[in-house]
Amino acid sequence: MPGSGARGVSAVRRWRLRWFWWARSLVFRLIVLQGVVLLVAMVVILFVVARAFESGSQQQMDAQLAANSREFNAAANARPASQSIDSFSSQYLGQQPPESGIVMVVHVAGHTEVGNTGSLALKHNSQILHWLREPPAQSVLQTVDAGAGNYRVLASPIAVDGEGVGVL
Repeated sequence: MPGSGARGVSAVRRWRLRWFWWARSLVFRLIVLQGVVLLVAMVVILFVVARAFESGSQQQMDAQLAANSREFNAAANARPASQSIDSFSSQYLGQQPPESGIVMVVHVAGHTEVGNTGSLALKHNSQILHWLREPPAQSVLQTVDAGAGNYRVLASPIAVDGEGVGVL
């Protein structure tokens, strides 16, 4: 009998040790699971914030492009009657440099296009060339790939005295 009691105690100890390791393992697994859930939540939050920032930045760029187009059209309509729209465009782009990161290209029907610094990157894009040949009836906002990178483009008709004479 004394042998059976010792064996019974060691069985209880083994059971307690197993339970202890199992409980420790469970706690460890729960901590790891909590870490993984937090990591996934942080990645999702960072993704949402990045998308919101990108969207806000794009809306700001779109508004700036539209403002530049309106300014050009207003200045073109206020130019002296003796000045051609083609010479006005060249003069305007030289005297009114747009904000950093903004590129302007002006094409007047029957003349070559005029652009400011950085506009050469857009010269070979098929969508831009199409707009230069056939100006859109209304402003078109689109992202185009110009080889060196993507550009947000606003193709806007130039209207002088209510008549379309080119594209900006």
